[in-house]
Amino acid sequence: MVADNRLSLPLEARLVFLSAGGTWADPEIRRLLATPLRWPAVLALSRREGATPIVLARIRELSGPDLPTEPLTALQRLAEVQEFRMALLEERLSTFLGALEERRIPAVLLKGAAIAWTKAGAFHQRPMGDLDVLVPEAEAGRVHELALTMGWTTPGRGLTPEMYQDLHHLLPLDASDGLGFGLEIHTELFPGWSPLRFSAGDVWRDAERIVRPGSFGAALVPSLHHQLLHTCLHFAWSHCFGRGAWRMVRDVDLLLADPRLDPATVVRDAKEARAGTCVYWTLALMRALTGRPLPDGLLEGLDVSPPDLLRVPLLRHLAEEAQGNRGTPGTRRLRRTLWAMAIRPRRSGHGRVRPWTGAERWAAVADPFGLDRDAGNRLSLRLRGFFGYSAHVLLGRGA
Repeated sequence: MVADNRLSLPLEARLVFLSAGGTWADPEIRRLLATPLRWPAVLALSRREGATPIVLARIRELSGPDLPTEPLTALQRLAEVQEFRMALLEERLSTFLGALEERRIPAVLLKGAAIAWTKAGAFHQRPMGDLDVLVPEAEAGRVHELALTMGWTTPGRGLTPEMYQDLHHLLPLDASDGLGFGLEIHTELFPGWSPLRFSAGDVWRDAERIVRPGSFGAALVPSLHHQLLHTCLHFAWSHCFGRGAWRMVRDVDLLLADPRLDPATVVRDAKEARAGTCVYWTLALMRALTGRPLPDGLLEGLDVSPPDLLRVPLLRHLAEEAQGNRGTPGTRRLRRTLWAMAIRPRRSGHGRVRPWTGAERWAAVADPFGLDRDAGNRLSLRLRGFFGYSAHVLLGRGA
């Protein structure tokens, strides 16, 4: 199966996203490798997503003898750096969890670390830049202080603890070695004002214990279905579809491959969490980017499928977001409007709350949702971008 050709996804982007999949993607990867490719675009997207080790491995496994050597050499260099960084990050996590275990502080691995150790096998098979660890709220301050004694430092980006007082994690920490790692100590999954009904209590209730041979011992991870739900919500809600698309594809593919996954449970959890549209569009985008078959009845069970008149334009927009094409949308309002058309917050029971609620506290530091990148443009440029991008998502014309 191939991806939805109405999205006009560049061949290079299709190759990178397919590399995140399993053996079902092999025939299409072989076909793409037999076509002329813009290798700088492959390298750029692979590097942006931190996916170079996996992209390189899939290309080496599936390419023919005529593949140019220069792209492989460049990918090899990037992959070696990434594999080294992931090995260090995995070692850091093992040491940190070992210290928590000595102090009898329970912790649940979230997102990338949980996927890496339960599905991918190792960190370089599921690259990430941050570690996310859920701890009991009463222990969060103690864990934060412990991390500071273990080579993690407070960030120097103008962030303060006060900015995170009512959020779902404490002030993020940076690795002191300058390799760009981050550590987020969570007490919840989403901010207190979030309308989503999926909480740390749900994760703690169903968390599973895994054993890591050769490491500190054991760890807690969310259940299979909670990992999938959190993946979809983190991508569609927390990141507004704008970051981590390759990692989303990787995670969803690995989780769907688990024979224990029950589509009815996925649908039930999504509806109970007020997350039907978030799950629907995450899975629909994953399928559109890669052509990966989904379990029968999964999208249909969510009962949020829009008319085809809207579905294809919205998928085009989400595909642009997935590729990191931030310069294309004409205005911040347009991006927010398209997000709301997909998620339908009011119908989903979200009221007036949006992911960017309260984001003004970071205005002087950074725009975490990437929604203000065109704020300084002149009106004529904004209008040109607005109408040009609207034509692209509605009609499939070049943006």
